[in-house]
Amino acid sequence: MIQRDAPGSLAEFARSLAASGPSAWPVLLRRFWPAHEADPQPPAAGTPEENAFERFCAQTFLQPYAEFLADRAAIREPEVRRSICPYCGSRPLAGVLRPEGDGAKRSLVCSFCRTEWDYVRIACPACEESNEKNLCVYATDRFAQVRVEACDTCRTYIKTVDLTRDGRAVPEVDELASIPLSLWADEKGYRKITPNFVGL
Repeated sequence: MIQRDAPGSLAEFARSLAASGPSAWPVLLRRFWPAHEADPQPPAAGTPEENAFERFCAQTFLQPYAEFLADRAAIREPEVRRSICPYCGSRPLAGVLRPEGDGAKRSLVCSFCRTEWDYVRIACPACEESNEKNLCVYATDRFAQVRVEACDTCRTYIKTVDLTRDGRAVPEVDELASIPLSLWADEKGYRKITPNFVGL
């Protein structure tokens, strides 16, 4: 499908990957399967473009399988709220605000297996900074349900989907649909905690 429908350079990469033969495919998949929390997604060798194509092809194949496994796993509530996935140890893709009482509670969505877990409301998921003076929130009317939560301590950001504003929003979809917010944050010198499957 990628060979047939993808843009030129990605389609060409898919053709070369297919030509490399079945013995090479598990090597690629293993490289992008989270090994442990300290090194959840080790970098691939090659040019940045090749790395991005490898990551895209591997994650497109692996992510539904990882989500299937996580959905059926008995994941214990962690004793300490941490910013890595309690199932696979990967970093978060996005944050979510869900209605709770008169306010909202915050959770994080895993970038790999899509597990969602509770996280503290005021803290950076990258460096755990909790001083509100160093934590900024940016929003725009164009994407009213999505906001950029940035940390001036480590200069990272995560996009959070606010379900109190739009209960029909889907975090993974709205995170991807709000690419202009990612480009804006990049221009301001922030780095995304975890790129989505298209590398943004």
